[in-house]
Amino acid sequence: MPFWEFRCILKSSERNLALPYQKNFVASFMAAITPYRSTKMNKSVSAVGFVFEEKQSDMIEKKLSRISYAEDLIVDLILRVKHDKAYNFDCTVNFKWGNQGHVASEDFDFGAGLNKLMDVLDQKVKKEKDKIQEKK
Repeated sequence: MPFWEFRCILKSSERNLALPYQKNFVASFMAAITPYRSTKMNKSVSAVGFVFEEKQSDMIEKKLSRISYAEDLIVDLILRVKHDKAYNFDCTVNFKWGNQGHVASEDFDFGAGLNKLMDVLDQKVKKEKDKIQEKK
């Protein structure tokens, strides 16, 4: 089957949706499933190689509140903290329009590394938000 004849069938509870293959297939796919996705941001925070202390967990929650203005724009936020000699922070953000952002930081101090990550993440979210507002 030639690639231009490829069709994708999406099954919902009421009906089948058929989308013809096109260059902007991802945009069409996201538009088709958007009504079925929740608008609440899913947060996933995990520690690799150690267990969070209560103080560290509270600090993470407090810092994540800095991007609460964009909760309706973010679908998933995945934060992984790895500890060898230094703390490595790795964060992936999935936006509701299909874009993905990835930021990372490293520091020997937990608080300093988290602050660096949140500064970069906040800038990234603002930049993506501004891009979308410019298109409208």
